[in-house]
Amino acid sequence: MEREHWTPISIVVGSALIGLGLFFGLRERPVMSPGTPSTGSATASTSASAAASGSAAGPPTDTHETEPAPLASAAIDAEVKKVTRALSKTLADRCYAPHAHDSEIPKHIVVTYSGSFDAKGNEVGRGFSETREGSYGPFSKCIRELPMDLRIAPPGKPVSVVVPLELP
Repeated sequence: MEREHWTPISIVVGSALIGLGLFFGLRERPVMSPGTPSTGSATASTSASAAASGSAAGPPTDTHETEPAPLASAAIDAEVKKVTRALSKTLADRCYAPHAHDSEIPKHIVVTYSGSFDAKGNEVGRGFSETREGSYGPFSKCIRELPMDLRIAPPGKPVSVVVPLELP
């Protein structure tokens, strides 16, 4: 075989081996439920950072914090409604009101808030969706720039919500 054919052949064979390794490796992996915490990684990273900072002078201590007891679904729903009402008011005051007199802004905007909260009630992820006919560039930019600072009462487990908000 000529030397110029070895590179493409090596790429194809290597890709096939990686693909097979991923297929068989991931197929045998146990499935974890979304609420199951991973073991070892948080403790290892905490121990490594403590050792790096030189604060590991004494014996290792347990860094696990106690998780709050899980709230009932109705209590979580009530808490989320309270927080999203406040979010709706913030969106209306900070993002819609400054542009209310612009000729291009729709008179009625429906925004869908998708948020995730950890077991302690801190917002860890969010997204906003708008309808095509109800979107306006400066408004959209404003809602994307809002800080992720929503808090709910600690639900005791990770929670994801999707709530439609109507403005103004």
